[in-house]
Amino acid sequence: MDSIYKKDFKTLPPSVLRFLQENQLMEQLEQLAQRSKSLEQFQRNFNFWLDGFKVLKYVHFARDRFYGQKPLLYAAEKMLTQKFSSEEELLFYLRKLDRDSP
Repeated sequence: MDSIYKKDFKTLPPSVLRFLQENQLMEQLEQLAQRSKSLEQFQRNFNFWLDGFKVLKYVHFARDRFYGQKPLLYAAEKMLTQKFSSEEELLFYLRKLDRDSP
């Protein structure tokens, strides 16, 4: 978030950077940062701007162009650096993370 606010886009993952460029979202982010008087205000504005549709578009973009289709357990274990014996165990783990987060 701090990198985007400071317009330091080189620190973003390549998939995010390419998604923003190809969907003409860089300009929107720059305008959002200009209209925000602080990082905290930018974070609130960004969370409003980044709606579910943009997230879903990014997920499909990243899967199709960068990461490919992976089995759920494989992807979760890579992302969370933890092993799960089943999808059910993964679900319980994610629910606990959600419950315990602020």
